[in-house]
Amino acid sequence: MATMITGGRGTLGRLVVPRLLAAGHEVIVTSRSGATVPPQGTSLRVLDLASDPIDSGVLAGVEVIVHAASNPARSQRVDVAGTQRLLGAAAANGVAHVVYPSIVGISQHLFPSCKANLAAERVIEETPVPRTILRATQFHEFLDRMFQSGPTVTVFRGLSFQVVDGGVVADRLVELAGGQPAGRVPDLGGPQPEDMASMATRWKRATGSRKPITRIPVAGKSAKAFKERRHHTLNRAEGTPTWDEWLATQHSSPQSRAAGSQPKEAGGRLLESAFVEIERSQVVVEVDVQPLAPGVACLRNRDLDESIAEALAPTS
Repeated sequence: MATMITGGRGTLGRLVVPRLLAAGHEVIVTSRSGATVPPQGTSLRVLDLASDPIDSGVLAGVEVIVHAASNPARSQRVDVAGTQRLLGAAAANGVAHVVYPSIVGISQHLFPSCKANLAAERVIEETPVPRTILRATQFHEFLDRMFQSGPTVTVFRGLSFQVVDGGVVADRLVELAGGQPAGRVPDLGGPQPEDMASMATRWKRATGSRKPITRIPVAGKSAKAFKERRHHTLNRAEGTPTWDEWLATQHSSPQSRAAGSQPKEAGGRLLESAFVEIERSQVVVEVDVQPLAPGVACLRNRDLDESIAEALAPTS
């Protein structure tokens, strides 16, 4: 079975590719650059979801697409319009099945990036290409990157996360790609919801980080969806790696512990300012948080929204 994966070099895509190969798929990885070296055992096709139009030849012979590419910073151009272009080309080339990993709770969140992801789902549902959509909760890597970023470990008061192992999601996607189109399948979440503050404390212990924990209150309509656990699901992947088990595998070596203790560049991507309310297409900061440390300023609104997009999106 010839299976194309978009976003094959992302956090999720890197897990899906070897599993597709092991399941006997002929794997085609896409990249915006023809100079990209594809993973061993796969072939490469050049595809830029932000470009218009998509050359139909890119999809020649493709039977299944696992569409794992996402760009929160350009969500309308890539996630929505790019998906529409991709599915249009897929329909023209007779692609039999598209599998789309999505995010639990996006229909209840107000951020533009979430609306874009939901719009991408609708694009897929409205095309003639048979589809399967799997929503998953955030991966362990999401909180790990957040805690590593900046001079402090950021925690939002009263929030919890139901992180899931990316390998578990990849296994499910490969299973779905090898089966018949099933529409929207049950959501997939981690084995248990956990308090963010407790997760941060255990992260510090596992990594040996000496950074202080900064606890930030959140408020507003956007924060309400998080506090109501709209990003959680009752469909839990029981028996899969918990937060503590994942930390033990990722930060057990002296090298990884040293890396975890060093602040990473924020890059305008931290969730350190406040939650936001989307009103008339404008981002309004509802909570004014003072600088977290000398020389650390609050984020610009655009950066804040991109940060929240990364928090919600399984990276690719």
